[in-house]
Amino acid sequence: MYITAKQDFFPPPDCDAEGVVPPPISARCPYPVMSALPPGPALFCLLCLFSVAFPAPSVSAGSHTTETVLEFAGGQDRVRISPHPPVPDGKEQVALAFWMKPARLRGDFQYAFHLHSRQGGSNIGDSVMWAGICENNRITATIGAVSTSWHAGRTDVRPRPNQWYHVAALWDGSRVRVYVDGVENVSYELSSLRSADNSLWLGFNPNQGNRRFRGSLAEVGIWVGTLPDVSAIMNQGIDKEQPELAAYWPLDDGEGDKVRDHSGHGHHGTLTGATWQTEEVAFARKPPRPPVTTPEPTVQETYADNYFDPTLVFLAGAIVAVAAAVFLIARDPNKIS
Repeated sequence: MYITAKQDFFPPPDCDAEGVVPPPISARCPYPVMSALPPGPALFCLLCLFSVAFPAPSVSAGSHTTETVLEFAGGQDRVRISPHPPVPDGKEQVALAFWMKPARLRGDFQYAFHLHSRQGGSNIGDSVMWAGICENNRITATIGAVSTSWHAGRTDVRPRPNQWYHVAALWDGSRVRVYVDGVENVSYELSSLRSADNSLWLGFNPNQGNRRFRGSLAEVGIWVGTLPDVSAIMNQGIDKEQPELAAYWPLDDGEGDKVRDHSGHGHHGTLTGATWQTEEVAFARKPPRPPVTTPEPTVQETYADNYFDPTLVFLAGAIVAVAAAVFLIARDPNKIS
């Protein structure tokens, strides 16, 4: 019996009759063993081989997780952080990064993050750092905004409402580079950075009327001294053990009016109006740690397990030989010459 590609694994009624010419080798089942099997087992074997050759696509677990974030509805919704992380004068490496999901675009500024250079200052051009959405609905992250450079960190990315974006701005002492979703979008020169003398605000600027952020924030971090790897913090999360991390607000507290700084430097914030929300996000909250390896237990080798004495082997063989000779003599004493 032969299985062909056109027989659906069931031979014609006269396939075993004399005179029937078997199909050519090229038309038979490519697996010779299956050609000798009944139709049922042959079909089962083919299905097994197919499942091995073409496995079902795997679903990536953990690509989306449910996390707590902080939602701002505009108005007086805000987080005030005082004292803020120190941003030194002069040349220094400084970085800011966070996740942002705008809820509504309205063609005006929306301050997701704001740190002013002087107490009570209202001019955005005097900001040490500010980030969010610019007046033409573009993602912005500016370090060292002075005079007309307040928009220097404006990117060409127009965000979509209710979609998460990772925003980062890194200053290496001479140039600021702004990233959106891990890709450098704009850069500009900055020779020095003035110090800050005001509170740090999330979702708010106390001197800019209704230019408040509407949407959700998460994973806000500030680095001073050494710049982070943007790709790593975007894809793996912020490592709170980094010594250069000046402040880190995951914004996952979930209850109460306090926003904790997880960097260990105590720059905690006070929440007003904004609400904790649980939703599905695509970002990683905590970086993976290397697995803790437990050393293999040392096997205590004992004397008896590995001891080999040729003398004992010789004596055992001699005893067996003598016993065999005694047995033969006892059976036939006449053979002894």
